[in-house]
Amino acid sequence: MTKRIRAIDPTVRVWQRSFHDRIVRTPREAAAVRRYIVENPARWAGGTERRDGHRR
Repeated sequence: MTKRIRAIDPTVRVWQRSFHDRIVRTPREAAAVRRYIVENPARWAGGTERRDGHRR
């Protein structure tokens, strides 16, 4: 898929740097992931920018 996208526009970034899939194996892990998803936006409330352009 990346090759097809890059054939159309070579400047498009398809994959997120330093991103890794994770298999959630237990209900406890699933609960931790859900908690992270809910609580993470509060960590970004400062609105500062990181060097990679993402908000902190």
